[in-house]
Formats: sequence, C-alpha cells, structure tokens
Amino acid sequence: MIDRPTTVMTPSADRVADWPLDSDGLLDLGRANLRAGQPLEVVQREVMDGADIAVLAGDEDYASTHLLWLDRYPVVGPYGALVAVPAEGVLFVHPITDGTVYSAGEVLAGATLDRYAQAEKPIAAALYHWHDGEIFLAADLRTSGDEVSIVLSPGFQSLMEHLAR
Repeated sequence: MIDRPTTVMTPSADRVADWPLDSDGLLDLGRANLRAGQPLEVVQREVMDGADIAVLAGDEDYASTHLLWLDRYPVVGPYGALVAVPAEGVLFVHPITDGTVYSAGEVLAGATLDRYAQAEKPIAAALYHWHDGEIFLAADLRTSGDEVSIVLSPGFQSLMEHLAR
C-alpha cells in the first residue's frame, strides 16, 4: 500500500515485480514504517470486579496495526491479552492474569459492539487473544435485538476454564 497525503493506493503485482524487495520484504518494510510512528496513548481503567481495561487510542489512520506489537505497551499479562479492535483509532485491552477475564470480557463485548456500530471506519465485532506475538479469535460477538451473545472459540474456552480453577 502506498499512503499519500490525500490518497491510498494498492500497487499491482506487475508494478511491484520490478521493485528490489519481494512481497515479504515489502510487508516487513511497511510494518517497520508503522512501528516507527507515534505510540498510542494508553488510558487504564478498572471497570468491575478488579478487571482492568486499557484503551489504546491514536489519531493515525493505522492505529489498529499496533495490535501486532502489543507487547510494547503495559497491557499484557502472563496469559497474554484479551483485545478488541472495533474501529480504526482504538483498541480495548485486558491483560489476562486470572479469572477477571470473565468480567473484562463482558465489558469489552459491550464497548466493542457500541463502538463498532457507531464507527466511521469499523473493523471487527469480535474479541481476540493476543499471546506471545500471535493473534487468535477469542470470541465472536453476536446480537439479536437487545441480546448479546459471546461465542467463545474452543481454544479460548480452554484458557477460560484453566483460569477458573
């Protein structure tokens, strides 16, 4: 992707074929350029039952990519982090340390669905598990009228059961 002041372009495969970097090299260069940008602002909040939620926010158009290097921020617990990326410019994060992930998940689900529904640039109505630099689907968020369902992935369900012991 080529990001100019007023436009964003995706170069064709034919165009990049003559460039000195292969597709992996271009991806690495793009990530390095984004990572060299301004860090996101971190606001910590205790929401309920001792569950801490951090809001990571920034003005840049690619703030959501900071999910890839979440370990640069003080928001990761020993079991990783429960993360939502409802819209460009904001990430909601809970460090996974213990059973507080249950109450944090409920809060994150509600905040995610609200932000996603109102966003100019929505990204995902889902929760993710960030662990050791890898990102996995933790839960799909579904709505029916006023009812919200949090559908856990099997892997995250296993982690939740482990933390409940």
